[in-house]
Amino acid sequence: MMPRSIQSMCLLLILAVGLSGCAPQKARVETPLTSISSFQPVGDAIWALDFDHRFLIRSSDQGKHFAKVTPPELGKERMLSLFALNGKQAWVLDSAGNVYRTLNGGKDWKKAKGSLAVNDNIASVPSLFFLDVLHGWIQTGIQLYRSDDGGDSWNQIQSNLPFGFGLVFTSSENGWHSRTDGLFRTADGGSNWEQAMQADEETLAQQAFFFGKKHGLLLSYQAGGDQKLSATSDGGNTWKPTAAVPVLSATAGEPISLSYSLTDADHFAAYYHDDSRVLGLFVTSDQGANWQAVKLPGQTEQRVPLLLQNKVLLLHLEANGLEIESLRLDKKNADWETYRPMIVE
Repeated sequence: MMPRSIQSMCLLLILAVGLSGCAPQKARVETPLTSISSFQPVGDAIWALDFDHRFLIRSSDQGKHFAKVTPPELGKERMLSLFALNGKQAWVLDSAGNVYRTLNGGKDWKKAKGSLAVNDNIASVPSLFFLDVLHGWIQTGIQLYRSDDGGDSWNQIQSNLPFGFGLVFTSSENGWHSRTDGLFRTADGGSNWEQAMQADEETLAQQAFFFGKKHGLLLSYQAGGDQKLSATSDGGNTWKPTAAVPVLSATAGEPISLSYSLTDADHFAAYYHDDSRVLGLFVTSDQGANWQAVKLPGQTEQRVPLLLQNKVLLLHLEANGLEIESLRLDKKNADWETYRPMIVE
C-alpha cells in the first residue's frame, strides 16, 4: 500500500495539473482581416467595422490582432454608425434603429428601449456622438435624438434638422453641426441651431473636431482637393489657421493634394498625396509650430496615414487582406514594421 505522504503528494500533483490548464482547450483560430471601415482609434484601443458593416471588431495591440465584439442581438441588421468613447465604452446604431451600448470593451451589450427612425442609405449615414458615458446624440436623416442616461432611452429633440456629416458636443448644452452650407452651433443641447460660419465658394464642406470645451480643430475641404486646418482655443468663438505645412518638392505626375489626420488639438499629421500614392508625411505635436518629416517606407501606393499616440500607421487594403505599416515616433531611427491584422476567434 502506498504511504499516506506519497498519496497526498500524488493528489497535489493531479490538482496542480488540472489547475494549470492542461485540460483540452479550444484552439485559437486566426484569419486575415479582409475589409475594414469606420476605423476609430481611442487611447490604447482601435474599434472598427467590416466593409459591409456586419461585424464589429476591437484591437488592443495597435491593430495586430482584432477580436469580434458584435452585439449578439444584431442578427441580420447592418450597423450604420459606431462611436467609441474610449477602449471600454462604445455605441452602435443598426439599420432597424436599435442602439446598443457596451461598457466593457464589447464583452457585454445592452439594447436601448425602443427604436429610432432610420434610413439605411449610404448617402445619409447617421451621426452618432457621446460626450461622456451619459450624454449622447444621434442624427438620422432630419431627426435629432438625445439621450441623458447613457443610451438606454432616446428623446427626439429636432424633427427638421438638415442633414449633416459631423456632430460634436463640448458640453451637455454646446454643440456643433457640420453641413455643406457651413458650420452650425447650438447652446441648448441641440433643440435650436444657428449658423456660426458660412462656407466660401472654394470650400465644399467644413467639419469641427473638439478635444475638450475650449480646444478644437476645423477641417475645411477645398474644391481643388486640398484640406485646410484652423484651430480654436476659446470654444469656437474664433478660429485661426494652423501653421503652414512644409512645402513638398515638386514631383512629376498627378496633381498633388494636402490632407490631415487628427489626434488631438496639438497632435496631427499632414500628408501630400496624389490619386494613388502618399508623397510626403509630416507630424506635429504643437499645432504646426514645429514639423517633423517622416521618412516613408518603400511602398506608398494606396496608403492611408493614420496618426495614433506616438505612432503613425499606413493602412493598405490588398487582394488578400489589410496590411498595416507602423512607425514609432518617440524612438529615434525607428524602422517601419509591417504586419497583417488578424481576427482572433
